[in-house]
Amino acid sequence: MKTETSQQKSLPNWEELLEVAQQNTTAKWISRPGQTPATATISSHLHRLSPGEKPSVLLYRDTHGWCPFCERVWFALEEKQIPFETELIDLSNKPQWYKDMVPTALVPAVKIEGELVYESKDILLALEKKFDRFPLLPIASQERSAALDMIENFDANGLVKSGYAFLRGKPANSEQSTETIPEQIAAQLLNLQTTFETKSDQLEVTLGQYPGVYFMGEFSLVDIMYTPALRRFAANLPVFRGYSLYDNDRFPRLNQWLTAINKRSSYQRIKPSARTNNLIIFFVGLIPHRLHGVQNYLGLESPCNFPPVSCLLSPVSFFNMHKLFGVQPIHKNKSLSVTQPQPHGEVESQTEEYSMEAAARLSSNYQTVIADIIKNSGIKKWVIQETLPSIELAIDRHLRRLVHCLIEGSIPLFSDKPVDSKTDQQNEGKEEPAADAAVGAIALAFLRNRVCVPRDMSAGAAVALETTIDAMLSSIY
Repeated sequence: MKTETSQQKSLPNWEELLEVAQQNTTAKWISRPGQTPATATISSHLHRLSPGEKPSVLLYRDTHGWCPFCERVWFALEEKQIPFETELIDLSNKPQWYKDMVPTALVPAVKIEGELVYESKDILLALEKKFDRFPLLPIASQERSAALDMIENFDANGLVKSGYAFLRGKPANSEQSTETIPEQIAAQLLNLQTTFETKSDQLEVTLGQYPGVYFMGEFSLVDIMYTPALRRFAANLPVFRGYSLYDNDRFPRLNQWLTAINKRSSYQRIKPSARTNNLIIFFVGLIPHRLHGVQNYLGLESPCNFPPVSCLLSPVSFFNMHKLFGVQPIHKNKSLSVTQPQPHGEVESQTEEYSMEAAARLSSNYQTVIADIIKNSGIKKWVIQETLPSIELAIDRHLRRLVHCLIEGSIPLFSDKPVDSKTDQQNEGKEEPAADAAVGAIALAFLRNRVCVPRDMSAGAAVALETTIDAMLSSIY
């Protein structure tokens, strides 16, 4: 990313930045003042409704977009272009009305024209039955029956359970300690890897039953059933087991399938990032808790306590949590971001759209972001109370520079004169304190590690944000 060398200029205010960014992104979200999260992604197809018309589908999903079962339903709604409303459910403190309404008290659930349906598989089939536009099951009876069998037998084929057992380092339902001698650990992991590879070999055969890259040849509900788990394995296994599905010659059809799924525009809007998936695994250590979408896969039922969401993506606590759960990257410096190999130019074509989305999401929520940085980054602990207003102003300036950089595609040179917090005008007689650069670096680094996908923005927008922050940090230092 280049740095502008043109004449220095005044930094735009938040309203100006938001206006430009919103005009150049198709992403949709709503603000939720005083709630967590403060914004929420909404249906991409609400524009299809007539004025005053309410969506016929209401989706109840987890607040952070981590749940793989919710991901299935969200994926299908976007694929079928069904306008829907969203109600976010805090899984650490489920409202009583939700527990009274849904017999399992789990997410996802939907209301289709007021009729309650729960469990992701049943929801997918109900949506397919009700909305015949953009069908996601084969029309031919034989293929349709085969697809329904694959959906029905998803849990029974053992692939997902074997994958999580390999990732967890011990068989499902096993509470046996992994604190054994190295030879025993290696032997156990090899057995778990072999089981997972055997199941993946069977998946390769299944993917080859019909012409095309998808399970049924054309994209279908079968692909939606498999997407959350297989995408998570592709992200988790390289980091925690040193085992990659990407570019693995043993699974060519699976690689073609992963690439095809990742290209779908509907999935780009709702998919979690590899980094978010790996942070979740790192912190919960595959503890059996439905919040993280692994309870059914592992066949484990006992409740657990987990770190509060406020610390989940905090870099301060990141490397202090592995002793609680025993799951950690195989190398301390192993990146938690796993990038799927893509043809040259495939990502670049959408870079501007993602940058604008990141700019708009940050601009629409900047007050909450600044408050979070001050509270949770550590800044508040090492500054005196009297300096907080100037610290907040410095953070504000660096975040606006970040948004401007996302919009313009380069790091602009702005005047280093401080800006009056009331008038937003430069104070010509004063120089910006040198400490402001350090405050800005802390704020940017904290924000980079704080973003959660898809809670805060899409995966593509998060990549654009991280890339821009990295460039700005390099310019600061």
